[in-house]
Amino acid sequence: MLSTLHWFRDEYETHVFDRRCPAGTCTELARFRIDAAKCVGCTVCARHCPTGAIVGQPRQAHVVVEDKCVACGSCVTVCKFAAVTKEF
Repeated sequence: MLSTLHWFRDEYETHVFDRRCPAGTCTELARFRIDAAKCVGCTVCARHCPTGAIVGQPRQAHVVVEDKCVACGSCVTVCKFAAVTKEF
C-alpha cells in the first residue's frame, strides 16, 4: 500500500478530497447529471428513480438531487433523449 501511495498519491487525494474517481471505476463516487438542453421533462427518469432523487415539473428540465442519489443508473437506462449522463 505504501508504494501505491507513493506512485499514485494524486489519485488518492482526488478520491479523498474531491470525491471523484479519475479512472471512472469507483461506482460509489459516480454522479449523475441531467442536461437541461436535452431534457424534455417526460418524467420517465423520475418515475424509475428508486429514491426520488430526480425532481422537476412535467415538460421542464429535471435535476438530480445528489444527496438522495444512490448511483443505481436506472435514470441513464430509461432516458430516451440521452439527457442523463454519468460522471466520475
